[in-house]
Amino acid sequence: MVKKIKKNEGRIYSIIGLICGIIGLIVAPVIFGPVALILGLIARKKGDKKFGLWVAILGGLDIVLSIIIFIYLLSILPSYLSTAPA
Repeated sequence: MVKKIKKNEGRIYSIIGLICGIIGLIVAPVIFGPVALILGLIARKKGDKKFGLWVAILGGLDIVLSIIIFIYLLSILPSYLSTAPA
């Protein structure tokens, strides 16, 4: 007997992933971005194809945002270290 996967089962992962993705845009994208991406992919596998895809994309944007922030911080670090008092 094949077990049918309900759409509501995937929707729970999508909603939690959406919350993590939104928090990642505001607070800590390096932490919440991968969580949103993984939850979005799990939601797609569980049957919530469309919303799960959007959550995975949001998680990917969080990851890209964290990379941009990291590169920016690395670029300003030398000027900060040269002006720091000894």
